[in-house]
Amino acid sequence: MNEPEQKPKRKTFFNKKLVTIVLVAILIIGSLTSLGLLWKSHQKQRDDSKKQVSIFQDKIEDLESKNHSLSQDLDEANKKLTDLENESEGIEVEEIPNLTVTVTGATKDSRGYVHNDTTKQVIIVDISVANKSGATTYLGLSDFKLKDSENHSYDVTGTCWPPAANKTELKAQSVASGETVSGSVCIANLSVYLEGLVLHYKEQTFDINPKDATYPTWW
Repeated sequence: MNEPEQKPKRKTFFNKKLVTIVLVAILIIGSLTSLGLLWKSHQKQRDDSKKQVSIFQDKIEDLESKNHSLSQDLDEANKKLTDLENESEGIEVEEIPNLTVTVTGATKDSRGYVHNDTTKQVIIVDISVANKSGATTYLGLSDFKLKDSENHSYDVTGTCWPPAANKTELKAQSVASGETVSGSVCIANLSVYLEGLVLHYKEQTFDINPKDATYPTWW
């Protein structure tokens, strides 16, 4: 009666052992699968990193190539500039037409002969103009400016009446190479209280200290 009762126990033990083996196998397969997936992910990341490194290396090589090309272009440009500078040293610069002005005297009427007003004056400046350049040059009276100590500017006004004795009006004209012309310019309607008078002709300047003018006898 006891032998038939022992068979079910062996079968149950066998079933439990089989279940355990199956579970262990499943765990092992799952672990291997997870490891495989992790390995593939790692491989993919490593491959992506290699691709990025390769792209960066290509970009670096491209930049180095461009930098080398720019350096060559710069060297070539510097060489051309040096050649031009060397060539320009042997070129004679054309003389720029130039007029040299000399102030030979200055007179003033501050006694009211012209304006009938002793607070106003007329200043006449005697000038000699020489053309020392190699070309005919135009003399313009608008290039003459009289300035005071406060840097106020006064233009040449033309002929003043009555003229001071022995004065010849300087006119706008062309001055030939080597020629010298002389005359006087007039600045009228000036305050007698002006100080620090300076005559300007382009870049040339002259201090003006006018003396009282003398006039011919009118009667």
